[in-house]
Amino acid sequence: LERACGENGTLISKLSDVSQSVNSLMESVRQGIAPVGEISGAAHHLLNGVNTLRDVVSGGMSAIKKQNGQLHQVRVAIEGVKNDAGASTKRMLEMQERALAHADKNETRCDFFVPGIGSLRATVLKDGTSEYVHKKRVYLRGYNISPGVMLKKSGENVLLGMRLKLNKGNYDDDITWPFQHKIRFTILHSDKGEDKEVVHNSCRTMKALEKSALGSSQFAWFEAFHLGDLKKDGYVHNDTLRITWEVL
Repeated sequence: LERACGENGTLISKLSDVSQSVNSLMESVRQGIAPVGEISGAAHHLLNGVNTLRDVVSGGMSAIKKQNGQLHQVRVAIEGVKNDAGASTKRMLEMQERALAHADKNETRCDFFVPGIGSLRATVLKDGTSEYVHKKRVYLRGYNISPGVMLKKSGENVLLGMRLKLNKGNYDDDITWPFQHKIRFTILHSDKGEDKEVVHNSCRTMKALEKSALGSSQFAWFEAFHLGDLKKDGYVHNDTLRITWEVL
């Protein structure tokens, strides 16, 4: 019996060892399985993140494509506006040119001042002639004209007349040659309404009025008034005369 009990004790001890070994093995298995679960969870979380990123990228690509399409539409619209603006500008310039041409061909009058009358008179008394040409050329009835005055000595008197110089212009092929319009030449009084005027008839035989003379220095001169009378009657104001031309 004691022997049997001893053997049983030994068996129980061995069974206890086996049980402990099994428990240790189970614990080891559990510990081994835990990291796998964590890895599995992390992998699952990573896959969710990748799917989310893919959705974001896909949405971003769609937005970029849509934006590119809108940008293309904007560029097309801008080009259309630029083309329309260019065409409109061209039309406006053409209209402006036609308007200016119409004005140049229909303008008949110019007004200018002749300064330094005393100096012009002194030059006449010394050299026999002097002249003043308006700095700005003007278009009157389509003719490109440099209006001016010329002073000449006549005995003890000084005569003041109209100086007409025709220049090459934009409408020379559209107007009549030779120049044969009448011109109203007027001296304006600075205070009174008593203007002095004379109407000159153009002479068809004057070389300066022919188209062939446009590139030359030729000009026409028409006698008009005595400078002494103009000064005495108050037309010379501050050593200046105010003159008007009108092509009739």
